[in-house]
Amino acid sequence: MALLEIRVRKTVCAALLSLLLAWGSLAVAETRYVNFDIETSQLDRALITLGKQANYPIVFSSDLTRSRSCSPIVGRYTVAQALTLLLQQSNAHDDKALRYELVDNSFIVIVESAEETVSISHEEFNIDPTSNVEHLLVYGKQMTGSRLRRSDFTGSNPVDVLESSSLHLKGSPSVSEKLKFLPAVVGKPTNTAVTNGGDGTASVTLRGLPANNTLVLINGRRVANNGIEGDTVDLNTISEISVERIEVLKDGASAVYGADAIAGVVNIITRQSYDGFQASQYYGQAEQGDLQTLTTELLWGKEFDRGAVVVSASYLNQDDIMSRDRSVSRSADGRAWGGDDFRSSATPAARIKVNDEVLALARNSAGNYPDGSSASQYRPANDEDYYNYRQQTTAYVPREHDSVYSYMSFDISDDVTVYGSASYDSTINQQYLAATPVFSKFEALPLVVAADNPFNPFGVEVTDFRRRFVELGPRQRTDESTAKRFSMGAKGFYNRWQWDGYFGWSRSDAQTEETNVINTRRLQQSLGSDCVYPCVALNPFAAPGGLSSAQTDYIVATSAIDGYSELYNTAFTLTGSPLTLPAGTLDVALGAEYRMEGNHKTPDNLSSNGLIIGGTNFVGVSAERDVTEYFAESHIPLLKNQWGIDSFSIELAVRHSSYSDVGSTTTPKIGAMLRLTPSWLIRSTYSEGFRAPSLVELNKVAGQSYSQLDDPCANPANVGVLTGCDQLSDGSRNQFSTVFVGNQDLQPETSVSNTFGIVFTPDYFPGLQMSLDYYRIKQQNVVDANAQYIVNANAYSGDYNDLVERDENGDIERVIAKNINIGSRDLSGFDFSGRYSIEFDNRWRLTTNVMAAFIDSYSREVYVGNDTEDIAGSFVDDASDGLGALPEWKGTAGVELNRKPWRLGYSLQYIDSMTEEIASTGESRTISSWLTQDVQLGYQIDFLSGLYLDAGIDNILDEKPPLIATAFNDNIDARTHDLIGRYYYFKVTQKF
Repeated sequence: MALLEIRVRKTVCAALLSLLLAWGSLAVAETRYVNFDIETSQLDRALITLGKQANYPIVFSSDLTRSRSCSPIVGRYTVAQALTLLLQQSNAHDDKALRYELVDNSFIVIVESAEETVSISHEEFNIDPTSNVEHLLVYGKQMTGSRLRRSDFTGSNPVDVLESSSLHLKGSPSVSEKLKFLPAVVGKPTNTAVTNGGDGTASVTLRGLPANNTLVLINGRRVANNGIEGDTVDLNTISEISVERIEVLKDGASAVYGADAIAGVVNIITRQSYDGFQASQYYGQAEQGDLQTLTTELLWGKEFDRGAVVVSASYLNQDDIMSRDRSVSRSADGRAWGGDDFRSSATPAARIKVNDEVLALARNSAGNYPDGSSASQYRPANDEDYYNYRQQTTAYVPREHDSVYSYMSFDISDDVTVYGSASYDSTINQQYLAATPVFSKFEALPLVVAADNPFNPFGVEVTDFRRRFVELGPRQRTDESTAKRFSMGAKGFYNRWQWDGYFGWSRSDAQTEETNVINTRRLQQSLGSDCVYPCVALNPFAAPGGLSSAQTDYIVATSAIDGYSELYNTAFTLTGSPLTLPAGTLDVALGAEYRMEGNHKTPDNLSSNGLIIGGTNFVGVSAERDVTEYFAESHIPLLKNQWGIDSFSIELAVRHSSYSDVGSTTTPKIGAMLRLTPSWLIRSTYSEGFRAPSLVELNKVAGQSYSQLDDPCANPANVGVLTGCDQLSDGSRNQFSTVFVGNQDLQPETSVSNTFGIVFTPDYFPGLQMSLDYYRIKQQNVVDANAQYIVNANAYSGDYNDLVERDENGDIERVIAKNINIGSRDLSGFDFSGRYSIEFDNRWRLTTNVMAAFIDSYSREVYVGNDTEDIAGSFVDDASDGLGALPEWKGTAGVELNRKPWRLGYSLQYIDSMTEEIASTGESRTISSWLTQDVQLGYQIDFLSGLYLDAGIDNILDEKPPLIATAFNDNIDARTHDLIGRYYYFKVTQKF
């Protein structure tokens, strides 16, 4: 019945979307008119607004338009009529007249005209592909994926653009949460819903490749990665109020941007112009009363005759969700619904192994524990002697975020502009983990309860006891980070060339503190025979809550790790159109970049010596490197209105990169665009890529955690059958001490990417844009430290005995996971994107947006020479060294209806079903699909000009996330789904 209900919902939603799109097509086919609402009196802002409302790229130079004024336009016009009105009004107040032209049926350009007035048809654009177009900006933007100025739909690269208006349709005030539901974002990105194993940072993963395969830029420039791990940019250090739009390039871009861009690029464009002041207050909370979120935002900007300045500030405070407060996550025992029992064998009442028998403290008839002082109080342990740690854990990390952002530009002459930006972001994340567990046999130091320990009731040494030290209280992990970014530069024009010189500095500092963990050395002393003052003898056999404050005070510890990543970056770029060819202008970009990056990590003494139980042990690392790069890019029009086609052009790019630590490489890229008619474009790209190993991968030393692994030797059916399984290991354990080690001999990952797409932008349907793109990525020399593979290989073939340490009973004591170049990946799929902007009845505007991604195949060779497996449509948790969730289908759709003063928004997100392998049974299980729907209503109060009210509900049907048997966090995949449930929010914005 549940499956039938899901299918019915999917069918109904698809039908509704089809009707909306068909209705939009009919509405557009009837007329070419647009309902414009352009209230600004500044020409540059008016042109930007016109381009957005008409859904058409407009190219102009800020030098031509910044000081010009115009009259507002409100009403129903063609695009040509609206442009003519704006320019006529502007020309009436300026000696130099402006005119527009349509270039290559792709974008409108604003240029100087020798005539005093503009006389162009109201109904059609005049097309002159050989026009001399200079000093141009695509209404202030350059599309991600090229140094040349192209439209996102007409370039050779597939690019998704999320404007600020689209970002507001999702209730969460977090940049990472808004990216989470993009169809191309699959795999294992981090976010604040990843608790056990998370560090409060947020990343993005495209195509299911690791996060360090996706390059995150701010305004097209690199910034420092997060301070501890140092592999990716922390998206939680970027405030939403500072974001103008987000561009997602879904293609390899090593030739354009360098390393880290194998999967694609996420380019966050911040505000660079605003005129006025706005203040907003946001409040939201889940229906169950938690995840209370408060955000205050301030934005001020001023545009002058020769410059502009923007300043924003924001404060976010978000409460937590506890695992115990949701039905899907409150228990680690999933047997009732077909999952595994992930409860811990480290229980508040100790489990003890004596004379090869596992014992547990027996409750009395009243259900209470005795004091554990007599061996007679113990009984054989059974399958219910486990601990449900979810009663203490955080499922959604609470956080605070303070942000200040500023941008300035000033024209020091008619041809030269200087600009600069500075920002400061501070975040604090706090999460609770269950009280510290101790597995005496498997810790860094041998933990033996001496036979003469005053609390030992057995009179013999006890080498294997497991106890959850609930007397210490739950562990609390606090992650604090600050991101400081500064950039400055100058740009200008010389003849037909535009130049840009840039310098940037950024630094990300991070501190992690873990409280209520245990000092291993003191615990060892307190259990042994030589415990003399100030040592306090410990009673590990005490009933839960039975330890004295003196005993806990002696062993309790706090661990701390400080780290920072720093980046200095300077670049010079030259772009221009040196030649006019018969088919159009030749566009060229040349440039050079130099950067110096470093990552430094300093743990305290306990962590660096591996003496923390319940926390993370690290060895300090300090690494730096220099990178010098040179690049060239060109757009070459080859044909125009010949042989029955509209146009044909190619794009070429090449980059040479030299690393001080891993050598040099050169990566090329070629793109082709065949426009059959003004409405149909065929595009394709071929690119070679590389990813230099990160400083962390090269230099990480003995980073330790407890990984969720499956030991094949714990299955009785494998003992004596598999080469490495001579003995039956302990099946009650599912987490193992894992040490991750860097490798300075790593080689860069290499890749080949191909895309092929069709774009439909009919000139007879203004506002309609559709694209379908195929992609394939083949990746070699993959860098990984796959602990699960090492354990499997050790069990099946007896390999890696030096990396899998087992004791005399065959139990794993430690796994050493070293970064090495292993295996390959080969993945392919399709992306669909569609947009509509429809006006009707002179008052209504309907905008629709549909995006979907399909993974056709995802072949993974875990190790060189190993058999490949297709993991498309599967889930393997990151805690088990998997690549996370890889649903075959993922999609999102949105509809926005505007009629002043009202605005109504509706969106849905769909994640396909997946399969998972249950290690305990060897069977495959289906993870259900998930469909959520959001709605938002906005209203502008007429008698209080500039006051906007927005209210919304996310997940209006309160759809529960699908249960996942192998998920380490809360029985769900927090990287893909969420357990928030129905979420309400309200926002008030006042603009002056």
